[in-house]
Amino acid sequence: EVAFVYCEGKDVSAEMLKEGMALHYHINFDKCEMYDKFEAAAKRCRQGLWSQEKIEKPWDFRRKHKTQE
Repeated sequence: EVAFVYCEGKDVSAEMLKEGMALHYHINFDKCEMYDKFEAAAKRCRQGLWSQEKIEKPWDFRRKHKTQE
């Protein structure tokens, strides 16, 4: 399920994306164009996570380290 969290009237996910402190998981999940734009702007400005040379996306990390049952 998707949850939208607001604090003092602000969209927490949007604020985190604007600052480069989160990644937008849009593949087969959330198609919010506004979130894509916030992430792209943070990436262009090399803010937050985007200041690093290489970022391992959480969904890639989980796929790589998935345990075999």
